Amino acid sequence: MSHSFFRLALILSVAGSVAAQTADWRVFKYPAGNFSVLVPADPIDTPGANPDALVTVKAASNGIVYAVIYAHSTQNFKVDEANARQFGSGIIKLQNCTVSNESPADPPIPSLAGLHYRLACENSGAKFTYVGNIYVGKHYGYFVMGVFANAPTDPPEIKKFVDSFSLIDPTK
Repeated sequence: MSHSFFRLALILSVAGSVAAQTADWRVFKYPAGNFSVLVPADPIDTPGANPDALVTVKAASNGIVYAVIYAHSTQNFKVDEANARQFGSGIIKLQNCTVSNESPADPPIPSLAGLHYRLACENSGAKFTYVGNIYVGKHYGYFVMGVFANAPTDPPEIKKFVDSFSLIDPTK
């Protein structure tokens, strides 16, 4: 009987811990980037040096960095997979990464072309994994990703973050 009680207490403890990790997630809207996303902590943004520069909006929790890197342009981007790949390759080079896996964006977003990536990256000798989607729209390019220390599997919170990404105004 005491073993059953101990197992139940352990299960409830783990379930409570998991619920606490996801219960604090909230919607973050970033009108300047025309997107919203679920985040586990208050994000910070790092604006670029000029209006066409990359902007990073990120939050960190439990050893995972959740980030949206985006660029805005007044010119029209061609909305196709080739342009998404080109936008992604620029960011991948900046982050010192190699592509471990590339597939169609998951989830796909109407009005955007996208690709899903799993990247192996290195920074100052430390190895990291980046998992997320690259999207291109008429005036925006987005890299929506979770970053974590190398591990054999991806933390499930990253999928929650990436899946929550949406446009505020899909016509922009």
